[in-house]
Amino acid sequence: MITQSFLYNAIFFTYALVLTKFYHVSNDAAPVYGLAFAVGNLADPLLLGHLFDTLGRKKMIAGTYLPSGSMLAASAWLFEPGCCTRRRRPSSGSWCSSSLRRARARVCPARPG
Repeated sequence: MITQSFLYNAIFFTYALVLTKFYHVSNDAAPVYGLAFAVGNLADPLLLGHLFDTLGRKKMIAGTYLPSGSMLAASAWLFEPGCCTRRRRPSSGSWCSSSLRRARARVCPARPG
């Protein structure tokens, strides 16, 4: 629990800083992006709460953390060769591809040499 709250706070409290410094979002518009966190914090218990009661806590924790960890690993894998940068991001189709290897080849073509 401590690790989860530490990571959540680390992301949440630096979100506006990342938006303004790296993505050049104006200081006035940056708080609007925080609404996604607010909506998610409200919607998650409403949408997933009953599943924790019916399916069980362990299954639901694994069922939510494993896909998010997999997506994080996939995005790190795409950033590693430099094919994803803050200026060059993959299209949504490459994130939804059934084969991550084909997506990586499509997003980051092989370099000669």
